[in-house]
Amino acid sequence: MIRLTAYISGRVQRVGYRAKVVSQALEMGLAGIVQNQPDGRVLVIAEGEKKEDLERFASAIRIENAFIHVDDLSAEYTEGTGEYSTFRKVTGPNEVGERLDDGIEILKEIVISLKNLTTTTKDGFENLTTITEDGFENLTTMTEDGFE
Repeated sequence: MIRLTAYISGRVQRVGYRAKVVSQALEMGLAGIVQNQPDGRVLVIAEGEKKEDLERFASAIRIENAFIHVDDLSAEYTEGTGEYSTFRKVTGPNEVGERLDDGIEILKEIVISLKNLTTTTKDGFENLTTITEDGFENLTTMTEDGFE
């Protein structure tokens, strides 16, 4: 059994990174933990049968998407202990409240964006109505004048 101990830095806390790590580890049949660190990094301890599996896992958790951006992953491979039976996320005592606060801020941003989108859409339809009405007036005039 082999153990990977990795410290991951970047935009990796409060963005769903640990959930992605857990999902990837479980999919690969690994056991261990993922935990936020006070310095902003994330600690991953994973154990598996083959070093190659852990290397693939380390590569897979170098995630980049709209929210997550891994800048660095420092990895150390040692002999495994077998102390973990599954892979899980370790949470801190205040984490749920902090996440709720984050969620409220995100919802506020979504509401503002939706208001802006509504205003833009309304203005666009008003402009379209004006253009369409002007077009019909021109067409009516041209029809009455015999398309001269």
